[in-house]
Amino acid sequence: MKHFIFLFFFLVLSFISNSSPSYSNGMTLNVGPLSGGQGGSNPLSIPPLNFAEYQFIYTTSQNSEFVVGIIPGVFYGIRSSEKGPFYASVGGGLVIDMNGVGVGVMSSAGANLFCSKVCLNVEYRQALAPSKGTLLSPYALRIGASTFW
Repeated sequence: MKHFIFLFFFLVLSFISNSSPSYSNGMTLNVGPLSGGQGGSNPLSIPPLNFAEYQFIYTTSQNSEFVVGIIPGVFYGIRSSEKGPFYASVGGGLVIDMNGVGVGVMSSAGANLFCSKVCLNVEYRQALAPSKGTLLSPYALRIGASTFW
């Protein structure tokens, strides 16, 4: 429940934030700990050699995003705004965790900070899907770099 409260707060903040110039097409590569359905989050490996810890995001100038990662999955989503450092997105796709795979929904909240040619990206992503009589709900907290053109 605490994750959904955090995400709701971030969604509200991202919809009212319009202080920075607009970003257009971009790419983000993030790495960080994930929770794949086996208790709490897994610790980040140092150096991050586990491929499941990585996530790639391609954003378009039409406020959409394509997300590829082992956990929580592969998604297409709509971002709240390309303006401001804060953003949120919702979408659907293939949800993956240690207990199975299912078609479901995802939401994320993040920020692009300290931007010049490359931005520091911080993101929390949560997914939810039914699978084989259970409910999958993997999440990940990741940090990385974004670039926009």
